Amino acid sequence: MAQKSILLFGATGGTGAEILKQALEAGHHVTAAARTPAKITTAHANLRVVSADITDAASITNAFDKPYDAVISALGVFLKEPGTALSDGTKNIITAMTAHRLKRIIVVSSIGAGETKGVGPWWVRALQHFVLKNTLADKTLQEKAIQDANLDWTFIRPPRLMHGPKRGDYITWTGRDAPKGKNSSGKSIVPMWRQNVCAP
Repeated sequence: MAQKSILLFGATGGTGAEILKQALEAGHHVTAAARTPAKITTAHANLRVVSADITDAASITNAFDKPYDAVISALGVFLKEPGTALSDGTKNIITAMTAHRLKRIIVVSSIGAGETKGVGPWWVRALQHFVLKNTLADKTLQEKAIQDANLDWTFIRPPRLMHGPKRGDYITWTGRDAPKGKNSSGKSIVPMWRQNVCAP
């Protein structure tokens, strides 16, 4: 894979930290944008850490101080009450991307967002409705904002992310429902993909 320059949001979370680790291992140059840069303790010649808060449009703009091949968002905002913190912050990222003519964005979203609402066994649907209702509503708004911006996007919608070594026994698919005979509720990391990537 060719070396890329990546702007990563959400590197201080569990998923973002793993993305950062794997991106650096693959030889990419990564700029990690974090509200609290001190939380990123990784040291690497290809890593640059900048201060950026998604609620502060100016700080997001400052993170775009060099050319990038893509933006990756592993941002997660858990909402007990209805809110739009994630989608509003993503709009600040979109504005900066548009100003710098950057089109490619990859987002770690969640099953239950967008048209995947209600997908999964009963206990997953119960979590979506009772625990994650407000969070998933905001993630849905996040996805829509990106789609409306005419970006080249990929949404990754994992049913469940777990700590532990990479196992490799996962499946991926595009669309709402898993391929026939495949179980999306197992212990593996099973991303659901949706993307709109224009040809170069």
